[in-house]
Amino acid sequence: MVRRISKSKKTKSFGRRIKVGLQAAPTDTWDKFYQYFRIEVDGKDVSSILKTYIRKNFSKKEASILLSAPESIYTMSTGAAASIHWQNLKKTFPQKWKPQKSIDLALANIRSFAKRDNKTSTRISPMVLLKNKISDYLGELESIVDDWENNKDFSVYSDLQSKDAASNMAKAVNDYYTPLLKELNELVTKKTDDLMETYDHLSIRKRKEYMEWIEKLVKESEQYILGKTATRKPRKTKPKTADKQVDKLVYLKDSNEYRLTSINPTAIIGAMRLYTFNTSNRVLTEYVSRSPKGFEVKGTTLQLWDEEVSRSIRLRKPDDVLSVVQTSTIPKINKMISELTTKPTKANGRINKYTILVKAVSK
Repeated sequence: MVRRISKSKKTKSFGRRIKVGLQAAPTDTWDKFYQYFRIEVDGKDVSSILKTYIRKNFSKKEASILLSAPESIYTMSTGAAASIHWQNLKKTFPQKWKPQKSIDLALANIRSFAKRDNKTSTRISPMVLLKNKISDYLGELESIVDDWENNKDFSVYSDLQSKDAASNMAKAVNDYYTPLLKELNELVTKKTDDLMETYDHLSIRKRKEYMEWIEKLVKESEQYILGKTATRKPRKTKPKTADKQVDKLVYLKDSNEYRLTSINPTAIIGAMRLYTFNTSNRVLTEYVSRSPKGFEVKGTTLQLWDEEVSRSIRLRKPDDVLSVVQTSTIPKINKMISELTTKPTKANGRINKYTILVKAVSK
């Protein structure tokens, strides 16, 4: 009898399962962990960490009150949850981060929204949600500012734009860092003794670089606020034909290079004065209407503008001039233009794909 030799079955090999979410969080540094935690970790995991912490550290009665808060309050407390998880991993925090303060703030917020009895609950107002969102963003920004030397290319304008942030958030950034800019300016220019002692860890060159970095951050937050204001629809009622007039108008909606956002083009119709900026050749143009009814638009060309009074001028320092145009009155703008060394030239009335619609004035 011939014996059959049975072939052994090949065992299937399975690749290692790819870690995702909380399990995949990098644990080599706190900054990497926190940034990953904030962006990648699911809200359910954030909530679970906080609720577990509450059950372990509070009495049954107190925990019952805290756990009755709306789920959305838990999911937004990423800083506190990240701090708790990092502590559980027995990791060391950097000196700049105060974990217990972060946890206490989150618990105080949770407590303020907790149910006081089984029948009533507190509804979260939009203003409170915005306030919490702003607070979280300033916390994120602080970690970037603390490490400013490794974040020299950071643009708060681009960051706010990527988040489609409200102008209130940009205003909070501006309000928060303007006092620091004044302090650093005093340090660099006046060399006040107490400030010199506070910043003695920085060389003279580094102090100036830090001041310039904060100055850029403050200025970009202002530009973002102006850009958000520019995109609002005009309050005054425009002629019914305004939308149709600008339907085929080709213009540049925004420019990251100059941190500018075009106004709503319907604001041109009926306006008496218009300022445009060509990003290709750095030319600022001031159009003045010759009609009491203001401007009209036909295709990509401005109509009813005064060729004798209107003017164009090439800018050597666009940022300085454009901020004045956006925020100042007509007399101040005229004074500023008259002080420029570049000679004005005639305007042509054409608006193209490189043209930012900077400002329209109705009077």
